[in-house]
Amino acid sequence: MFLAAAKHLSRALRVRRNDFMIWRYSAALAAKGVRLDRRATLISICGLTVGEGSVIYAGALVACSCLAPEDTVDTPPSGSIIIGRRCMILPGALVASYGGKIEIGDDVTINPGCVIYGHGGLRIGHATRIAAQTVMIPANHNFLTPGKRLIDQRLDCRGIEIGADVWIGCGVKVLDGVKVGDGAVIGAGAVVTKDVASGHIVAGVPARVIGERPR
Repeated sequence: MFLAAAKHLSRALRVRRNDFMIWRYSAALAAKGVRLDRRATLISICGLTVGEGSVIYAGALVACSCLAPEDTVDTPPSGSIIIGRRCMILPGALVASYGGKIEIGDDVTINPGCVIYGHGGLRIGHATRIAAQTVMIPANHNFLTPGKRLIDQRLDCRGIEIGADVWIGCGVKVLDGVKVGDGAVIGAGAVVTKDVASGHIVAGVPARVIGERPR
């Protein structure tokens, strides 16, 4: 009984410490016009930078870590996340560095259900709109070594670059190594396996060019 009580107390103290650190961090962000909902989840905040006027909504998770079960708000960061000015990270969005660097420009919206990882590096340009359920993971499993389990083989991580003024539709998947140029439009449900030139409109699985934005 004593051991169970001690574990309960230890857990309660960790929760209180975590809540206090989030409160203190929220107050510091509020001083520069950033709104952090108290029901948002932040992990490894030492690796996080948030620009003036940005909002992280309830239910969003932003983690400068690899999302280990024991990670908390003050876990030493693995990678970093830079969120620009006037950005919105909406409920249910997951942004996690996974050892890499995520750079989000100004006036970017990441909508509900998006999964944004940083493994090999991820850059998103200014004024880009990312619709719900979009997935960007700059990493791939290597599976070519005979007799070796998938989980024991290394990851290949080349990185993803998304330009400025890009519209990414609902449910898009952007694969590792892809560069999307400024002003491009990615149709809903597309799987982007290769580079997209500036101003091009692509759609389909795999994504192919179906038009261009007016210049």
